[in-house]
Amino acid sequence: MTVSIDIRCDNCRGSSVSIPLHGGDETPVDCEDCGAQLGTLADLKTQVSLHVLGRKRQVWPEYMLLN
Repeated sequence: MTVSIDIRCDNCRGSSVSIPLHGGDETPVDCEDCGAQLGTLADLKTQVSLHVLGRKRQVWPEYMLLN
């Protein structure tokens, strides 16, 4: 299964996101365009899971997962 998502920063609407390769769940995820901290890797995993399951509820408002 392939899932395509568009991740955008609420601060600058940029789509360049820094996700550390060897990070744990508490590792910060940052916007590469403006430097804003968007949350943690655990937050991103949760949001992607919700997107894949087709749920509309946003748990992490800093990320906008567009259809």
